[in-house]
Amino acid sequence: MIADPIQLEAVYATEGPVRVIAGAGSGKTRTIVYLLADLVEEGVDPSSILLLTFTRRASQGMLQRASALFGEGRVLGRVQGGTFHAFAYGMLRRYTPEGWPESLTVIDSSDGESLVLEATCEPGCGKEDRSFKE
Repeated sequence: MIADPIQLEAVYATEGPVRVIAGAGSGKTRTIVYLLADLVEEGVDPSSILLLTFTRRASQGMLQRASALFGEGRVLGRVQGGTFHAFAYGMLRRYTPEGWPESLTVIDSSDGESLVLEATCEPGCGKEDRSFKE
């Protein structure tokens, strides 16, 4: 159980989004899992809960802990969760604006650098001219 009053405040929040920010080892995951448990016990449909984190590992860990509290099928398969990046990418793919290509590609930093270099390279410059100045 959770004894910290600030964490309990987050656990019993039922209106609107809840954001938990704290340092490593402070109980963020436990707080969020208990919030999830409290919401489901209060009758909130698990499929209406969105759990976002920065890493896949954290997301999977939270969903696994929630499953341990409720039993495998009751929560894990119905809570929507993942990383902020995966969620945003999924929304872009699902709700692609009209006129955009159907297949979206997310570029990495190397691709981004290449695009900037290509856009800033004057006509006639070669690959050897495409480097950032130190």
